[in-house]
Amino acid sequence: MPEKNGVSDSYEDKNVSMWNFKQHFHDIFYRPHNRFAAIDGLRAFAIIWVIAFHCLFGVSKLLNQEQLQLFLNHYPLLLNGFWQGDKGVDMFFVVSGYLIGIIVFSELQKTNAIDYTHFYLRRLYRILPVFWFALLIYFFTDVEKHSRELISNLLFINNFFPYQDDIIPVGWSLVIEMQFYLLAPLLLYWIYHKNKVVTSLIALFLLTTLARYLILSKNIHLVDIPFYQYLFGTADGRDLWNAIYVNLYTRAEPIICGLFLAWIYRYKKEQAQAWLQQKARHSGLILISGIVLMSVVTFIPLQNPQSFFYQGNFSQYYFWFLVLHHTLFSIGFTLIVFQLLFGQQHFNGLKKFLSLKIWYPVSQMVFPIYLFHFPFVLIAAIIVFGTTNPDMVTMVSLWQVLAMMLLTLILTMLFVIPVHVFIEKPFMVIRK
Repeated sequence: MPEKNGVSDSYEDKNVSMWNFKQHFHDIFYRPHNRFAAIDGLRAFAIIWVIAFHCLFGVSKLLNQEQLQLFLNHYPLLLNGFWQGDKGVDMFFVVSGYLIGIIVFSELQKTNAIDYTHFYLRRLYRILPVFWFALLIYFFTDVEKHSRELISNLLFINNFFPYQDDIIPVGWSLVIEMQFYLLAPLLLYWIYHKNKVVTSLIALFLLTTLARYLILSKNIHLVDIPFYQYLFGTADGRDLWNAIYVNLYTRAEPIICGLFLAWIYRYKKEQAQAWLQQKARHSGLILISGIVLMSVVTFIPLQNPQSFFYQGNFSQYYFWFLVLHHTLFSIGFTLIVFQLLFGQQHFNGLKKFLSLKIWYPVSQMVFPIYLFHFPFVLIAAIIVFGTTNPDMVTMVSLWQVLAMMLLTLILTMLFVIPVHVFIEKPFMVIRK
């Protein structure tokens, strides 16, 4: 099918049996020509960002306080963003909002209605098989504890209960996604027929930021503890986590940005392309603005107790960081995606890089990679350091950390290939 929606699925082009496992394996590495390829690079970089953070977090557990401080003091400024793994999730949210928005707005444009049953079944076929498989594996790591949390995890409502943990370590973001999937068609149908799509999306975006502001203003004690104490386990971060990190109403900005991009693509594509093509500086300004906004947030060394951020009255800066960091990052990343979607002639280097075929297999399997990479962080640490005993690790180099990140990605991909071929892809065929 033509790239009319900015994304394509190879299974819509041909009749493939759900049991054709050879074809499923082949399609991991074969990218259809009618696919918006830069999406693959964005997804791949998002999962690499998440894996990088979890590897850094794991390394921090191998070092004592003095060794960790030495490692942090020599850590490159350009890689500071990897300590903020939630920004990789924000990237996923923007892409998810865009893809769901394309689906819903296309249906509304064609039929002026939404087939809710079809929409929800497609989402369930896409998510549940691999999710259930992951839930089963993680459940048996602590049966007694996870038995108390199973129902809320199965229903994707554990973020409603402050002391109900995620059985899958990264399950909190999937809970937000599923709650978004539940509300998206209802919300978009209403604002579409009210002819208030743009104003409604802007209002919801601002309300999300306002929600974090009000929550932190009411619970100002959450700002008194430096982020690195939460990160390295010297302070209990559960209250901050539950307050602003794991709820749809405090994390919706990137999803809303994705919906806004979908609306532009569906209804204002020609105008956007014409505006960017008029002058090279339009594309340049968009791209540079996006990079600057993302950098302002990600270059702050939150992980380092000796950084400038914690000098003086840090609580005031920290308060506004917690209020605005998702807002600024979401806008910045959205500007970059906007340029990728609608810029045709200028600044194509980034699009070409993100469109490299090397990213496609990672993009195809990004969901199971996301769910299953956690155990492979541990395995990669054992391979790189020969142990996970902190008493036996005296120093960690950046090259060892980078090797750990690469090993985690490779080992996880090798594990999830059969998961993708035998579980994920067959149900993706059924949902067609």
